[in-house]
Amino acid sequence: MANKYELICLDLDGTLLDSRKKVSPGAKEALYRARREGIHIALLSGRMPHAIRIVEEQIGFSCIEGSMAGTYITMNGRCICDDTMPPYRMTEILERLADKYNVPLWAYKGNNWYVSREDAYTRRECGLISFQSQTVDFYKLRQRFEQEKTGPNKLLFGTDAQTIDKIRKELEDPQYAMLDFARSDAEYLEILPKGANKGRALLTICDKLQIDPERTLAIGDQELDIEMLETAGFGVAMGNATEKIKKIADAVTDTNEEDGVAKAICRYVLA
Repeated sequence: MANKYELICLDLDGTLLDSRKKVSPGAKEALYRARREGIHIALLSGRMPHAIRIVEEQIGFSCIEGSMAGTYITMNGRCICDDTMPPYRMTEILERLADKYNVPLWAYKGNNWYVSREDAYTRRECGLISFQSQTVDFYKLRQRFEQEKTGPNKLLFGTDAQTIDKIRKELEDPQYAMLDFARSDAEYLEILPKGANKGRALLTICDKLQIDPERTLAIGDQELDIEMLETAGFGVAMGNATEKIKKIADAVTDTNEEDGVAKAICRYVLA
């Protein structure tokens, strides 16, 4: 009997990865089994490409990479999607929000990570992903992007949860209507081009592979995963997911510390 699902879409932090940022042996085995049965594996994460490849090294094989919340997608080493926002949005957010709350702004383009300045959060992230950010003048970066007729794939704030709450509230103002935003963690707020999200990334991948979206399964834990779980044929929330995610999911598995991904794949895909 053919598998019900042809594509598995996985969030990474808080989902496939445990608190030590490791992929469990059980999850590796489940992914290997799915791959052997011809099922495509897509890693859809807020992470940049380099940080997704670190996870692929743990898994032991290459996957479809939907980095920066799905705004930049690579398949077999080739970019199939590169969603960007206008460069002026960087300096606008820098002036109105980053400077106001005295927190650095992060910007991503492809495999480049730019920050307006370093702080404890940027240094921690550098250590987690073994990658050095570039501290740049965002006004000069804007000029360069304008000359190259491109822009950032996403912007990000990394700071304490209380400050993230305040910034998120401000982004609800109509002046930011052409941007989307969502938390990827209590201390991380992702700002994206309008309409760009993991759900649209899932549809882009399905279109490229000629797969019916109903034949996809997605697993996630945070606000950034909502559209992905809603778009997939079957959406699974982690046991450690937010209550909002659990309410919109078709099922809830165990936590990322209890092999939730492996259990979900074995139960819903490989059974």
